[in-house]
Amino acid sequence: MTKVFYAGSLRSGILCLAALCSVGVSFGAESAAQKKGRELLDKCLQALGGEAFLKMRDRVQTGRAYQFYQEQLRGLTVVAYSIRYDFAPSSPEPGWIGVRERRDFGKNKDWSSLFLDGKGYEITYRGAQPYPQSYMHQYRERLLRDIFYVLKYRRNEPGMIFESLGSEIVDLQPTDAIRITDPDNQTVTVYLLKSTHLPMRQEYLRRDPKTREVFRERGHYSKYRATDGVTLPWNVLLERDGEKIFEMFVETMEIDKGLEDTLFEIKKGMKVFKEEK
Repeated sequence: MTKVFYAGSLRSGILCLAALCSVGVSFGAESAAQKKGRELLDKCLQALGGEAFLKMRDRVQTGRAYQFYQEQLRGLTVVAYSIRYDFAPSSPEPGWIGVRERRDFGKNKDWSSLFLDGKGYEITYRGAQPYPQSYMHQYRERLLRDIFYVLKYRRNEPGMIFESLGSEIVDLQPTDAIRITDPDNQTVTVYLLKSTHLPMRQEYLRRDPKTREVFRERGHYSKYRATDGVTLPWNVLLERDGEKIFEMFVETMEIDKGLEDTLFEIKKGMKVFKEEK
């Protein structure tokens, strides 16, 4: 049951959730669309909790996760996500992410995934197997474009552009669309519910670095609840090219538990295998 999730989209999973810019314009003053985009982004931040969201240092959530292939259920498991948010340094090193994440699968936590310092490992009783670079590239790309991460870490990053695209109807709901472009010209479009300003959907195009094949990645967020002043989605659904690949239903969530560093470390003496090519 557990191995199917490594091969599929669960390892691409939630970031979710995670857990989560200063507009740089090359030709002078920002446009009206960019000013509107900034205003909408600020409203979104306030809807998520404002300062409480920005100051959140860690998050623990448990629930049920489902993996799909060609719209058919391929696997399900109980999962616990533990996420640690580091303080952003004034001058981050190249490749700095700031998020440490542990995912424990199964009622007895039979196996785990660990992400730290730009590296990822599948941890079992046998040891720690590094995830291949191709997967970590996808993990990093997904995280850097995630609206919750952008709001927490990239709002004031030089060169970020937030542009309002106007109103759109998404799943029969009126939304405000924002296109976010980073200094590397990577974009993501986010749809905020007009009634709450909370993210309802985001989507972007991802190109496989080896095959050059293009995929449309889409995330849906719903069932928002407030926990200790922070409002986050308790239902996350991921699609690729229009097909559902992953869904999680959160059952419990805790904020700022004071997670220890050791939770995000490979245990001393554990065997670390060579990275698979």
